[in-house]
Amino acid sequence: MAAFEAVFVSGDPRFVDYTPGADVPAGEVIPLLGAAAAGGVGIPHLDMKSGVLGAVAIADGVYSVPGDAAIALGTLVYWNDTSNQATATSTGNRQLGYAITACTGAAARFNVYVQPA
Repeated sequence: MAAFEAVFVSGDPRFVDYTPGADVPAGEVIPLLGAAAAGGVGIPHLDMKSGVLGAVAIADGVYSVPGDAAIALGTLVYWNDTSNQATATSTGNRQLGYAITACTGAAARFNVYVQPA
């Protein structure tokens, strides 16, 4: 997975404790909280080491992320952990938040207000 999948833009994110099972670079979107349909994501702002307690953002921040297609402003978006992109497709993906800028097409970056289900 690429570092800086999600780049912090603004806001006052809510953080929770998280101990990763492998090293995680800052900005990597981490699937959290159970099954994909019910789960959310966490985003570390700093590099994390395997087995070392750290913190990940789970809500209330704005992040620049890559999209998988054109996505309209205001669309509820999800994180596709396979492609490492935001998508409007909910099936098999975890809720990321709401598009606060439009995504112009595949691999284009846009801003998302992270908000769990």
